[in-house]
Amino acid sequence: MKKSYKISISIVLSVLTIPLYYYFEFEAKDRGFESISEYINYSKSGFENKGDFDNTGFKNLDEYSEFKKLGFLKKSEFEKSGFGNIEQAKYLIQYGRNIDEAISRLKEISIKDFSECKRQGGSYYKNECESKKTVTYAIVKKHSSDGVNMDLVNNCEDLKSIRVNVDAENLGYSFWKDNDKKCVQIIAKIGKRNFSTPDIMVEKTLWAESDDSLMLRTNWNGNSTLRDIGVQNGFDNIEDFNKAKSLGLMTKSELDRHLSNLEKQREIEERKRATERETRDKIFNSLPVGKYFYPGSRSDENKLTREQAKVLCEKAYLSTSSLAVKGYFSVYGDAATRYLVYSGGTYPKAIRISWTKNNNCMVSFEISGMYQGSQYSKVYYTRGYAFDKGSDSSVYITGIDIFR
Repeated sequence: MKKSYKISISIVLSVLTIPLYYYFEFEAKDRGFESISEYINYSKSGFENKGDFDNTGFKNLDEYSEFKKLGFLKKSEFEKSGFGNIEQAKYLIQYGRNIDEAISRLKEISIKDFSECKRQGGSYYKNECESKKTVTYAIVKKHSSDGVNMDLVNNCEDLKSIRVNVDAENLGYSFWKDNDKKCVQIIAKIGKRNFSTPDIMVEKTLWAESDDSLMLRTNWNGNSTLRDIGVQNGFDNIEDFNKAKSLGLMTKSELDRHLSNLEKQREIEERKRATERETRDKIFNSLPVGKYFYPGSRSDENKLTREQAKVLCEKAYLSTSSLAVKGYFSVYGDAATRYLVYSGGTYPKAIRISWTKNNNCMVSFEISGMYQGSQYSKVYYTRGYAFDKGSDSSVYITGIDIFR
């Protein structure tokens, strides 16, 4: 009796299951899905019909889930954000909901600012650019012991745009090999100015152009006449053609010889600079922590040689709160300057600190502020004669006098 009862139950369930299966299959297809399992998977993600999902613009649920994690529920929302791809968005989304917002929060200086820093050098470079971040495009050029050399640019397509040549000291051969001549977008921290080529530290590569894009960008900008002239003279890209033209050269072989000579000269200069850097470092490291004075100053304590004074001057910042520095303006400043420095709450602002051909550490100041109801501004040129080397290898100028 029990066995017969179990068989009857099984038959009833089987009879009921078959219509239910066809019902759900019909329901799934009616909602645009291929199968019941597809219907179940999409409904778990909140899509009761296929049309709702198709409106998101994503290819499949995996792609939808990846973009949803970043807050984009439709492909059109992502495209409006300006992010180039999902990897770029994953990094930048922490700074802003779109690429413009993210870059504006990350970017501390522009290429124009950096170009001006490189031009002025000295304390201006240190104060205005060194250790600050920039987000920019760059044309990858070559690899050397200094890292990957590249031109920072605002626009990879515009050959006349501002360019700042730098060495990305933390990038190696593999980066150069993968991106040689390509345009890349990077987040970088500005390093030391050096003699001619500043250093940068690339924190993130946001984008790199494809091989096809590189081909289009360098293929003579669509000018077939220009291309024919260039090819006849041995050129394979417009950049080299324009470079030769600007130098008054006609052929690629002439340009190659010119660049080869320049490279040899650069190598000679670099070896010379390396020797000079080594000499400067030895001089600096030989000086213990303490106060030093340049020959010709009023103090006879810890007299510096000319070479030692030059090394300290090139590494120095200005101690604007030093009584000796402020005291200079009580003697040599005009009435407006004395008022601003002593009563107006204005500290002298060092514009530039540099070693001159006359073997002096020149410190130029700007004093500015409101005086007797009018805006006042004046530049002073002084000589730094007292230096203070700290335990952290910092150097401050603590005494100035008349520039000679």
